[in-house]
Parts: sequence; C-alpha cells; structure tokens
Amino acid sequence: MNLRSSQITNEDEAYDQILEFFHRKDRNPFLTEIWKDQTYVNLMNFLEQNLENHVRSKNYKLVQNAIILILSLFHNLPPDRFNDVGRDVHSMSKQEKFNVLSMLKEEFLD
Repeated sequence: MNLRSSQITNEDEAYDQILEFFHRKDRNPFLTEIWKDQTYVNLMNFLEQNLENHVRSKNYKLVQNAIILILSLFHNLPPDRFNDVGRDVHSMSKQEKFNVLSMLKEEFLD
C-alpha cells in the first residue's frame, strides 16, 4: 500500500496514509524503501496532474510537506551536524562541569 496519486484528495488523507504505513508492524527496511520510492513517484505524478489546477500552490505545498514528513519519519538523520559532537554532561566530573560553565559564562556574559 503506497500513496497513489489517484488516492490523494486532500492533505489530511495524504498524511494519514504516510503515518499509517509508518506504524505498520510488518514493515521491513526493503519494503520501506520500495514504498518510499513509489510514493515519491506518485506524489510527483499528482503534482504534474494538478499543476494546471487553480489550487496549484496548495498542491505544491501538499507534496512538499508530504516529502518532508516522509524524510523526517523514515530517515535516521541527526537534527543538526553538532548533534553527535561533544560529551554527555552526566559523564563529566564536577571539575569538568565547572570548567565548561566557566567558559560559557565568560563567552556569553562578558
């Protein structure tokens, strides 16, 4: 079951179909990749079919937001490049915590 361009009638329905697939218990990595690829193609077909439509900007936003939702749900990407840099505060000694806080105070309060 993938998001078909003929099945897209409104924004909520498109998002519901994406979330429904995301929550499936029988989903595996191979099936997920196939579903994503087919869904991207179908979203592009939907956009092409509805490009001449008077609600073109709404259709463009629907496709854009659906792709963003798929990327955020199915790709294990860190929120930013600094996510995995540094050390956990809970693993630092009291002296290390004091040094870090001192440097931060010096940087931001002076």
